[in-house]
Amino acid sequence: MGRICVYTSFEDFGTMQKILEEKSIEYHKCRLFKDSPTTLTELTEEQEEIASTKIIESIEEDEDVNQIFTNRPKACGFGQPT
Repeated sequence: MGRICVYTSFEDFGTMQKILEEKSIEYHKCRLFKDSPTTLTELTEEQEEIASTKIIESIEEDEDVNQIFTNRPKACGFGQPT
């Protein structure tokens, strides 16, 4: 089953949810975020490697995850299905 993420403004959240229901589009989770991030931070290659490894490890801990793919060739051997 493929999944997509849908983002909308806070004001349009209810409308978006209603449209998904009207079109019989099943959704897994709906979350409201008051503010979206507005600051980007440049990372060194080492910081990026550490951050991506932590994210992948966190995803692996989710019992609903069967496979993880990444385009990070150095990500501790990741990139192959797990």
